[in-house]
Amino acid sequence: MVENAQNALVPITHTRKDKIKDRIKELRRVPANTLQEHPQNWRVHPQTQQTALEGVLAQIGIADAVLAFESQNGALTLIDGHLRKDILGDTIIPVLVTDLTEDEARLMLATHDPLTAMATQNDELILSLLSQVTTDNEDVRQLLESLREDAYEWNPNVFEVENTEPINIGLIGTITVKAPQNIIPDLREAIEKAVSGYDEVTIV
Repeated sequence: MVENAQNALVPITHTRKDKIKDRIKELRRVPANTLQEHPQNWRVHPQTQQTALEGVLAQIGIADAVLAFESQNGALTLIDGHLRKDILGDTIIPVLVTDLTEDEARLMLATHDPLTAMATQNDELILSLLSQVTTDNEDVRQLLESLREDAYEWNPNVFEVENTEPINIGLIGTITVKAPQNIIPDLREAIEKAVSGYDEVTIV
């Protein structure tokens, strides 16, 4: 089942008759700095991402494998995991070694992250998850806070302004605030208190 744009569940119909190939041939553990970077790696990793990943690695450790293919010269060339390679140096890390050809590896390199980025999120579930996550690492805390902020939605839809002066501006329109179900009563109370001095304000 998948979610469509209206968040309704629709069935996935499988019509594929050919067998999906398993291209992972082995799990190998090697020093990170012995892996070869893909010459066409297009990802740019900002410092904020590096420090956040360093924080997660420090708190949790290595809990995921990088993805690579074996070049004709026998070297393991990365498809995914370039930043981990840069951070971890001579640390032994797990590598999923594929039997992809160089052309197939380029296709994988081009589509791996974009396919992941196509996923949408259930804001209420991510907020519920974040409420149960704790960290003592400041870099990870900042990452979690940015995820929390992204999960809230503030949508002003103001279509008429009665007065353009900074004082006593009258607005006609709607403002939509999306928040997790468990804080809606407190949020409603806070908003009602904030707008109690205004005329013709309706909260739904």
